[in-house]
Amino acid sequence: MRHARLPVAALALAASLVPAASRAATDCAAEYARHLESDLALSYREFDQSESSGYRALAAQGCRAQAAALLERYIARSHDLERVMWWHSAQLKAEAGDYAAAIATARKSLAASEDFDRNPIRWNDYVQATIAFWQHDRDALRQHRAVVAAGAADFLPNQINLDMLDSLTANFDLGYADAMARVRHASRQD
Repeated sequence: MRHARLPVAALALAASLVPAASRAATDCAAEYARHLESDLALSYREFDQSESSGYRALAAQGCRAQAAALLERYIARSHDLERVMWWHSAQLKAEAGDYAAAIATARKSLAASEDFDRNPIRWNDYVQATIAFWQHDRDALRQHRAVVAAGAADFLPNQINLDMLDSLTANFDLGYADAMARVRHASRQD
């Protein structure tokens, strides 16, 4: 094994790019405890959308597994936008190298049903394609990517997710953290 508001998914990934020296110097257990004391009472916007607070601040210190745990504690307490936050937790687990946990968590973000006429986001296929990457299943990745591509011209979040899936496809033989580092590097070059 390898490796809503969807524009936010791309932002979650950007928060996790930290130099190795910074990660080594961070006491993630202590930082997690500090964030538990202060962050569970934050609004959704402060917790999920801010680079300076909430799980993103913890992930930016290189504490991905702890940031995922913080997300799940927040979900249990607030039930705010659960699907997106389960997805962010799954991404962090995958970047930390725990693909089995990432897959189980990502499945919690799936919609029970989708009606593209009411909501054009191809969410489930985006999630399933990423799971296929984590499982190193190129055929499933291509199959789900095609569904996202079918909605890309009509809805910007589908295009953003398609770009992510195309990057995963191009970096298929890398682990998720390395593939996402290349995605971030490429986006800074644009």
